[in-house]
Amino acid sequence: MRTFKFIFSLILSLVFLACEGEKRAELGKEAPPILAKNLQGEAVKLSDFDQRLKIIVFFENGCAACIKELPLLDEFVENNQDKIVVLAINSVDEKEVINSIKERFKLEHIMLLKDDLDISWQRYAVFALPTTFIIKDGIVQEKIIGDKPWQSLQEKLLSLL
Repeated sequence: MRTFKFIFSLILSLVFLACEGEKRAELGKEAPPILAKNLQGEAVKLSDFDQRLKIIVFFENGCAACIKELPLLDEFVENNQDKIVVLAINSVDEKEVINSIKERFKLEHIMLLKDDLDISWQRYAVFALPTTFIIKDGIVQEKIIGDKPWQSLQEKLLSLL
């Protein structure tokens, strides 16, 4: 029994030490990496995209504000494709549900991603949905929690293009 407690304590300590050095999203600091996959199962990184302005939106199917925002962002990206990329990350719903959202709203210009391990959500300290991060030149410019008027978000994005 004593050996079991020792091994358990050792493993728990190693887990905490491994998590301690992990990068977290902070305003004015470099954006942490995401750990998510596209709907084809391929890993996606922020560095995969050349656009200077990157938007990360954390969403789920049951969030009305999230679902309302995605088509608006899709249209915005369509009009500014060479300047902005939007990554919509979901760790709640199954890949099939995410794909049905993509099809239902004809989302062709934003990238919907699945975060199976919930790691991106942890790195970005997401606790409410939608949560939107605006990243310019690799630096977190803004974190917006919850529903937001589209016009104010659109004006903010236009000012950063």
